[in-house]
Amino acid sequence: MPGWLKTVLATLGALLVLGFLAVRYLNSHKEEWRKSHNEAFQAARDEGERFAVGKDESPCVDEGVRRVVACGDFALGCEGEARFFLRGCLSKAAAAPSVCADVPPRDEILASAKWALVGCVRRGASGSQSCGRLMGEVRKHCLAARGAPR
Repeated sequence: MPGWLKTVLATLGALLVLGFLAVRYLNSHKEEWRKSHNEAFQAARDEGERFAVGKDESPCVDEGVRRVVACGDFALGCEGEARFFLRGCLSKAAAAPSVCADVPPRDEILASAKWALVGCVRRGASGSQSCGRLMGEVRKHCLAARGAPR
């Protein structure tokens, strides 16, 4: 057997063992991580509900965008907390017609993307993918408030 083939097989074997060990490690800690994330998300939702006291929906969206932009585009746990904050805040805040103005129907995908983009630009988060995803939460809230299917 050529030397290069032995090296390739040894490398593949090592990767296979490392992959197996990684899966075992992740499986043994998944409940602990799930519990930790659930607690963090519930705390963020509670914080959003407290933030909403005496406010309308607009400051909720502004604060949600500020938080999600601070996370960066690939910090999923942080982005999840910002989403739960926003959900909690929107659930308790007074309605602000300007927040849900011009929200396109569920089946208008391109119009929805444009609406989210405009909302992010308006809030100083131009080019933020995480802001666009957060605006999707705002859109869901607005459609539910109208009684439209989400």
